[in-house]
Amino acid sequence: MARSSIGGGRVRATAEARHFNEHSDTTRSEVFDPLTGKWSPIADAPTARNSAASVVIESRIYAVGGRQALKQADGSLRQVNVANLAVYDPKTNLWQTRAPMPQAQGGRAAAAHGGKLHVFGGEQWVPERKVFDNWVYDPATDRWQSLPPLPTPRHGLGAATMGNRIHVFGGGAKVGGDAATAVHEVLVLSETR
Repeated sequence: MARSSIGGGRVRATAEARHFNEHSDTTRSEVFDPLTGKWSPIADAPTARNSAASVVIESRIYAVGGRQALKQADGSLRQVNVANLAVYDPKTNLWQTRAPMPQAQGGRAAAAHGGKLHVFGGEQWVPERKVFDNWVYDPATDRWQSLPPLPTPRHGLGAATMGNRIHVFGGGAKVGGDAATAVHEVLVLSETR
């Protein structure tokens, strides 16, 4: 069975940590082994971030995009997207930074198909609030290309590969927690690699 990993996220910055601003972004990473049902620490990710997406391609874990909650002088948080792509190799317990996405995006979904990383949707808080479209990354060339836009751009969505189709579902049509949708759209891809 495949193992899954997380690279980054948010951790408590105060003892109680009841609110988002009482947490901080981290590089801490862990891997889950479904055979044992346990999480284990791995090497720290190269970027502290939250709301990234990840997939497994040929036993390596690809963590892409996300955002950083940057504390301002007045104590408020500014949500800034990151474009970073980091690849974790479980054989070496090392992360490698690869070509960043053409545009920084957080709150996206990811799926693997044909040895490539497909990313969908996402949101941006600054410099303006908006939701995004899609990209595909080829590990063999370390390059990104645009995908056809989602008929319904959104963030906080899910994606799953079934055969030559990537199903993209749910999410919010506006930045933040409003405008949740039950939309289910499908990207049909070629069967060949």
